[in-house]
Amino acid sequence: MQPVVSSELPQQAPPPIPGPPTPTTGVQQPPRRTGAWLALGALVVLGLLATTIVLATRKRDHAATPPVAKHVDTPIADAIAIDAAAVDAVVPVDAAPADAPAETHATKPDTKARAAELNKLIAEAEAAKQAHNLVRWVMKADAALQLDPRSVKARFLLADGLIASGDLDRGCKYLRELGRNPMARARASQAGCPAD
Repeated sequence: MQPVVSSELPQQAPPPIPGPPTPTTGVQQPPRRTGAWLALGALVVLGLLATTIVLATRKRDHAATPPVAKHVDTPIADAIAIDAAAVDAVVPVDAAPADAPAETHATKPDTKARAAELNKLIAEAEAAKQAHNLVRWVMKADAALQLDPRSVKARFLLADGLIASGDLDRGCKYLRELGRNPMARARASQAGCPAD
């Protein structure tokens, strides 16, 4: 027998690959796993979306949570005085309409009486500060500020009371409204208020 030259060897087809045959060639192709990859990709996208939603709602809930109030020694009922005459007041049927101009001397209180009331409210707020009665302190300082919105002392007392009660945002807001007042700036830096 003669030795066979490699060029004379019969050509053998590669072994068939398992899988469905294609309609044009008849050769079997390996099974594709594109469906599994698509499902895995969809799960990853849904997981990222769920994580983003959870993190977004946690930030919103944390920002919306009000600060916790500190314990006050006196009950709130003692700090709130209700004027029974104002609650039981009945408007007469023949009363003048609300938009009718009233007499000027009745609508403008005497400036001396107003100043005396302001000084009284500020003194009560300072007494409540000394007694560490936060509710009364803030309530009296706020009433003084409502009586005279230009009162620096009332605004400072209110800001100080709010900061002491844990409401740093509102307390710092009132201190910023005092502008370049050195006492307000010192208290703001002591309380850790954000810079202007």
